[in-house]
Amino acid sequence: MARARQLKSQLPPLDTGPVPLIGLRTWARKALLDIIDSRRGRKAVIVDPSLTPALTCLDASLPDLLAEHGVARMLYLDDARGIRDMVSGAASGSSTDSSGQAAVRSVVFLVRPSVACAQLVAEAVRGARSAGGGGAGGGRPSPGPHGPALEISLFFAPRRTITCDRVLEEEGVVGDIAVVGELPLEVVALEDDVISLELAGGGFKECVVAGDSGPLFAAARAVMRLQAMFGLIPRLTGKGPAAAAVRDMVVRMRHENPGLLAPVAGAPPRIARAILLDREVDLVTP
Repeated sequence: MARARQLKSQLPPLDTGPVPLIGLRTWARKALLDIIDSRRGRKAVIVDPSLTPALTCLDASLPDLLAEHGVARMLYLDDARGIRDMVSGAASGSSTDSSGQAAVRSVVFLVRPSVACAQLVAEAVRGARSAGGGGAGGGRPSPGPHGPALEISLFFAPRRTITCDRVLEEEGVVGDIAVVGELPLEVVALEDDVISLELAGGGFKECVVAGDSGPLFAAARAVMRLQAMFGLIPRLTGKGPAAAAVRDMVVRMRHENPGLLAPVAGAPPRIARAILLDREVDLVTP
């Protein structure tokens, strides 16, 4: 994330396209900061590397922004040594860890809802527990030998899944995590007229090869987020079976979550039509 500081002047304004996408950036940034501010004390944020591009689009100086909200350290989920040093510093009660970095009392994980990420989080939590810095059963932080324990929080982006919950249960770490929630980063604005789901791997392989409908559900949630900001889309059409599945999900979500569209109810729609294209219909066009 160090390169984010260099891109500050390069972030697009997002207010000159067909619809003002700046609202998407503002909403997502607020959701992230609400999560950070909900944890007390000096914090560390451990990020799934695949989330970095999406988070960088929220604020080019993201490390500086998070520092203003009490984040003393930022690590990647695959940095086992850095996480181990951080845990040892918290367990010792020192103001710094073995690497000389500031010790923290709260850890926030921001990860993709994948089995691999859930397993890495479980490994880190077990390390905190064995070092005396983990929480007690039921998510209550228990004091280490020299001071208060690490308070561990876990947020999946864009959504929490039953599969990941099951992994955490099987790994025996649910009781050591104070909060398990979501960072609803359904859609990211890249340019004034370009938005992306920023799915790891793009989602096509998961849908076609693995038969996983998760990316389709993510697409449907993204359409709902657009409707929540710009009004009900009167014409939602598509081509291909996956497009039809997303359209059906959106219709169902409209009925199941009428409150989501309440703020824009009655307002003229900013988007007149949305066209969903199944990648299987055209595998050649870039």
